[in-house]
Amino acid sequence: MLSENDKQNLLRNLARNRVVLATGAGFSAEAVNISGNTLPVGDGLARYLWESLYPSAYEPGTSLKTLYAAASFRMGKAPLRELINNYLKVREYPTWYRLVAQRFWRRIYTFNADDLM
Repeated sequence: MLSENDKQNLLRNLARNRVVLATGAGFSAEAVNISGNTLPVGDGLARYLWESLYPSAYEPGTSLKTLYAAASFRMGKAPLRELINNYLKVREYPTWYRLVAQRFWRRIYTFNADDLM
């Protein structure tokens, strides 16, 4: 946890628009996509692509890059883009995400492919 001094420093810098927000794996985990599922965390997108391509059980450790290439080859780029967009398009999210977005950040960086932020 932050010390009281660090909390005050953070609040002061937030008020002055000096803080950079960086989001990554897990940030969007509570958001729900247009299919009603929570957004993927970890290898969730790789698992989803696997299940869209193959009838066999998912093989953990298969790289997303490999699965994307296989899906692009088998499905074509446009259908793959639509499949991924539908999986990562946010339909609803808990209200705490609004609190994060209401801040005036100096910059926002995300490593996520969804459209939450």
